[in-house]
Amino acid sequence: MASPSPGLPLPSSAVFRLPAEVTSNIFSYLLNSALKSLRLTCRFFASRAPLRLTLAFLSANPRNIDVFNAIAAHDVYRKQITHIIWDDALLLERGRATMNLDPDDYVDPMDAGGAEWGEGQLACPPWFNQECEENLLNLNALRGDDVDRPGHILRAQQVADVLSPSDAWRYYQTLLEQQRDVLASQAHAHAFETNIGRFPALRSIIITPAAHGRLFNPLYETPMIRSFPRGFNYPIPNWPGIVDGVPSDAPEWDVEGEQWRGFRVVMRVLARNQQQHNVSEIRIDAYELESGLNMRAFAGPSSTMTDFEAVVTRPGFKHLHLDLHVDVEQCQVLHNGPLGRALAGANGGHGLEYLSLGTNAPLHCSFDSVCYYSPLSSLFPSPSLSNLRHFGLSRFYVKESELVSLLAELPSTLESIDLSFLGFIEGSYRGLLLQLRDTLEWRHRKQRPKISIRLDEDPYYPGRAIWIDEEVNEFIYGQGNNPLGDEPVSGRDQVPYGIGLVRDVFEPEHERPWVSPGTLMLLGIHKVPEGWTSHHLKVWHGKELKDMPNTTR
Repeated sequence: MASPSPGLPLPSSAVFRLPAEVTSNIFSYLLNSALKSLRLTCRFFASRAPLRLTLAFLSANPRNIDVFNAIAAHDVYRKQITHIIWDDALLLERGRATMNLDPDDYVDPMDAGGAEWGEGQLACPPWFNQECEENLLNLNALRGDDVDRPGHILRAQQVADVLSPSDAWRYYQTLLEQQRDVLASQAHAHAFETNIGRFPALRSIIITPAAHGRLFNPLYETPMIRSFPRGFNYPIPNWPGIVDGVPSDAPEWDVEGEQWRGFRVVMRVLARNQQQHNVSEIRIDAYELESGLNMRAFAGPSSTMTDFEAVVTRPGFKHLHLDLHVDVEQCQVLHNGPLGRALAGANGGHGLEYLSLGTNAPLHCSFDSVCYYSPLSSLFPSPSLSNLRHFGLSRFYVKESELVSLLAELPSTLESIDLSFLGFIEGSYRGLLLQLRDTLEWRHRKQRPKISIRLDEDPYYPGRAIWIDEEVNEFIYGQGNNPLGDEPVSGRDQVPYGIGLVRDVFEPEHERPWVSPGTLMLLGIHKVPEGWTSHHLKVWHGKELKDMPNTTR
């Protein structure tokens, strides 16, 4: 018996008789990927299940460019776009350890006389194979002792189907060739400039190196990433930053350079086509991947800085999130530079509503923290704070007294504040919270800003942190205890077990309380060792409690 044509819905099927309001509500729970598949089944679903496109992606990849241009040319979808995500990290052409070498000093392993490379060995360069092996090691480390969760199972299936090194390298070479072609033609820049006026609802542009996220777990499923073959293991791209715990020097700013190309293009196009767009939000967001925009972009006058100031000072511009890649010359570069001037004149002199500034300063390294210290007054002139609804400061070395003085200047319009991953060269988080409550008397403010604080987990994984928001707000505004303890401690602030939640930027399902490994086993989050009974588990947990200091129970 012949199958019915997918173009002719069966009259007897109840779903086709449902009111449009009901089907619309059902479709609202589906991901776009599911909607795409559903729309291909028949004309009914093609007409009743519209795609929800609010994001458009762009990068140095022809697939992303083609889809971006297609959306811009579509008279329905282009009007839905509110955010453009620019994936600004370039695929690696060589190992990370050699990325800062001058091209004339770099020796490709393929050309080195003593290098073992070829079909009989790995069929791919050693650096590529090493990156792929580290991806798998990191994947296992991030999973830890967790029980099987849906995300773990999906990634394990990809690992089981992982491409051979030779197949992965062959496909990667194709991607590199495509990237070189785009960089040579500037097709991505042309697509952005040509179509910036085609998105009437566009309000936000996010420039990030983190779109690829982690192996088999991207932050954004761009058209490029969705087209990857199953099991494709490759060096995850990122901006220059901290490599193996060591901060790389921020290179001199090159207005024509390939790195951070997205930032240059976006600033230039927005500044010089102000009548064609209504963009009021720019996010340069590294998502805690130990990288950021080269701080030397703000070292002095340049065409890029002229464009940046034009964008930020434009009337109606309200939202700036800026993650910076810094080095030991941070203070000299950022002190009294164009960044502070732009912030002071933001939004036509009326000030930003949202301002967040972060760095990748190495809080876990043995480097002299004073080298990374920048006086906050030079970064945030008073006019830049006058109209804020949100203020954020992340991975800065600070002095408690200076930070309190800055917070005292924040206006009554403030609704939220983020003070995460701070390194105190004087004072501590504990003292800061006491001053917020008692000295600044925030609990008596008519408008109580929601306070967010994240601290690094131990062991440290980029993108994963301990959130103590609830405990902090209860201490400042309620009757809770100081989550950082009642007594001063030497060294870095640490959160005791039982306080806060562990969350992961790239893995939302990872959320769990910050408690001991034994407690995680009792909660069913960690695996119980094979052969253990409930008695073994209780004994183990009891020993944990006995061995812990009182401050960490």
